[in-house]
Amino acid sequence: MKMREYNPSEILANLGTGIYLIDSDMNLLWVNTEIEQWFGGIEISKPTHKCYNALFARELPCNNCPALRLSDASNLEVSNIQWSTISGHKRQYRFQAKNNPDDTLLVMVMDITDQYETQRIREDFIATLTHDLRTPLLAELRTLELLTAGSFGTLNDKQTEVLQAMLVSNRELLAMVKNLLEVYRYEAGAKVLSLENFDIVCLIEDCVFELSALAETKNIMLKANLPEVIPLVKADRREIWRVLTNLIGNAIEYTEEKGAINVKLSLKQTEILVEVEDNGRGIPEEDINNLFKRFSQGTSENISSGTGLGLYLSKQIIQAHNGKIWAKSESGRGSKFFFTLPAGL
Repeated sequence: MKMREYNPSEILANLGTGIYLIDSDMNLLWVNTEIEQWFGGIEISKPTHKCYNALFARELPCNNCPALRLSDASNLEVSNIQWSTISGHKRQYRFQAKNNPDDTLLVMVMDITDQYETQRIREDFIATLTHDLRTPLLAELRTLELLTAGSFGTLNDKQTEVLQAMLVSNRELLAMVKNLLEVYRYEAGAKVLSLENFDIVCLIEDCVFELSALAETKNIMLKANLPEVIPLVKADRREIWRVLTNLIGNAIEYTEEKGAINVKLSLKQTEILVEVEDNGRGIPEEDINNLFKRFSQGTSENISSGTGLGLYLSKQIIQAHNGKIWAKSESGRGSKFFFTLPAGL
């Protein structure tokens, strides 16, 4: 029996998944049928017709463009973009960009509107629930603090021990609720950053000072290696504080007694680079890519008892500031966590 011959172009053109090809300058080279139907009015007759102009009628690239975020070392970058169709209906698409050997980029597009709506309903429910939990948890926390302080009478040793344990659990639960709310705000696009120019050297010094007491409980040396002169950073000071305390707190948790943690700061062209280095247990190479994912609880060797939202939230914060966050580590050789922020010029 003679095998039937298939035309790859016909298959790609009617795959049910949108596909288009661009060059390194974002010029649109080819589109399949789905892209033409979903976005309409596409013209690729001009060699300099930009994809963002042809698909979205934009003068500048999309803020969440996966092709722009795709580095030379990356094989795949994914992002979600909402788009209003010609009929006025809002659709949610998942864009996946991939490097090709000939320096072109292949972008695959999937319509995930139905899945997105289901997820949005679920997340709205979680956000409402956590918001309603926050007030009674705050009230309980205040009551426990008053009880342990003896405001309602003298306590014996056993009562104090039990209440102290309850106080610790309450604080952890309240922190989890706050993180869930913050993650929801970032994902829903409802988080408004309060940008200001500030000295990040002072912020790091304050953060290290505050966490020194926690490091001392494990005899860990926590220090900061900071330059005397560094440009101001334009960012949300409170949110960057949240990232720093999370990274340094994690380093303390995963570093053995008598270990060392060093916070470094440097200027790389127009970016501020922050590094948190420890000589702790380290992270297996196969787990590095999962660190910043939602609900990732440590690694296959070091499982955290937390919610797994700390690093994911940190990534949301840094990306909202047009920065990057990543990690380098080896098992048994410590870890380095980095993030960048645009320098205020």
